[in-house]
Formats: sequence, structure tokens, C-alpha cells
Amino acid sequence: MKLSQYLSRGVFLSLFLLVNNVRAQDYNAYFSGGYGFSFGSYKGFDEFVNNYNSTRTWLDKPMPKAWELDGFCFGGGFNTDNLLVDFQWTGRHHVFEASGTQLSGVYGYRQVKYRANTFNIGIGVGQGRPPAKVFFGASLDFGFNHMYTRTWLKGEDKPDFESTLDSKQSLATTIFLDMRFGRKLSFGIKPYYQIHFFKHDFNNEEAMINESNNTFYLDDPKYDSAPNNFGIELKIFLNTEE
Repeated sequence: MKLSQYLSRGVFLSLFLLVNNVRAQDYNAYFSGGYGFSFGSYKGFDEFVNNYNSTRTWLDKPMPKAWELDGFCFGGGFNTDNLLVDFQWTGRHHVFEASGTQLSGVYGYRQVKYRANTFNIGIGVGQGRPPAKVFFGASLDFGFNHMYTRTWLKGEDKPDFESTLDSKQSLATTIFLDMRFGRKLSFGIKPYYQIHFFKHDFNNEEAMINESNNTFYLDDPKYDSAPNNFGIELKIFLNTEE
């Protein structure tokens, strides 16, 4: 049995036990929305960036390396005084840009957008009653990673982004501390650390954007990396309990 199957079954068993526990207690249902920032090491992407910059000596503005992704998050769930079940869609992305006067004498631009969205199923334990609650927990994160690119010349309108490859699935777990302050409408702070079970590779981007058609680039491990990251989410909660 694959690791992902063990993890999925473990999560759903935990949810079943938690739901049965909650049915015997008073509970709060909630909806949430906010914005998050994640910081990590994206070595595979950075190798692609290094090669992109080194093969284009005419760049005035080299493409920067990846270190931060950000985006909106939306979710919902329920909790008792000491248990939490949380469902959340988390958006993470960033746009990287390089520009310079090309060998033809025309000033050109390229943007690459890296997107790493996940759907998270989390469980936690904690303590507290409104107006302050703290939960410590973990989630199983099912996601897709995608990259897009576009180029244009100075004076032209920006075109739409084009996909560089099919979406790549990801599986990760996040350890988090969920702190909430307020009653009917509450404010939350959620620091976390996300661990990916599989590496993500950027060989296709290297072959397409850097035009590295040699098969050496299509399976080069230096373009692979597990994008583990830590971050923080700032959220607003609409609760059913007073």
C-alpha cells in the first residue's frame, strides 16, 4: 500500500472518531478567509533560474530566485473546547520577472508564474473558550503545482500567461498552531511548517523556456527538490457560537 493511502485512511479514521466525539458536545461551526505568506527553499526552481540568467548575458534585470509564495486561503470546519476539524483551500503563487535589451536591440520581458495550491484536511487539539482559543494540529495537503510564462516587447500589451506543462500533483503534511481571538467574529494567526513527501522537478521548464532539448536536462536531479516551507496565515473567522 502506498504512503498516500495510509495517510488518507489515517486522516479519515481520525475525522470519524472526532465527529463522533463532537456529536456528544456543544460545538462551534465556522467559515474562514484570509491571506498567507510562505517562505522556503525551492532549489529545483533556482537551478532553472540560474541557467536562465547565465545564458542571457544581456539581461538588465535578472530573474530572481524563489523564496516566498503568497495567496488567499478559504475554509471552514468545527471545533469544541478541545478538538478541531478544519478544511481549507490554500493558494500560493508568485510572479518572477526578467528583462533586458535583447541581441536584436529590442527591450524584452519574460514573466514566470509559479503556483502551488493545496486542499488541506486538518485535525487538532487545544484549549480555550472565547475570546481566546489555541489549537495544535496537523493537516494532510493534496495539491497541484503549475507554472506559466509569457513574453512581450517594450511598447506591447502584456499577453495572457501560457502553461509550461500539465499540473503536477503534490502530497504534504502541515504542522500548525491555530490561535483565534474573538467571539462571533474572530481574528486568527496560524504559523505553520509544511513538509512535502515527494520532490517537484522543473526539467520541463528547463527544456521549454531555456530550450535545453538535450535529454540530459530532462532527467537531471539538480532540477528536483522538495519545496518544504514555513509560513503564517492571517485569517478572519465567522463563528456560530456567541
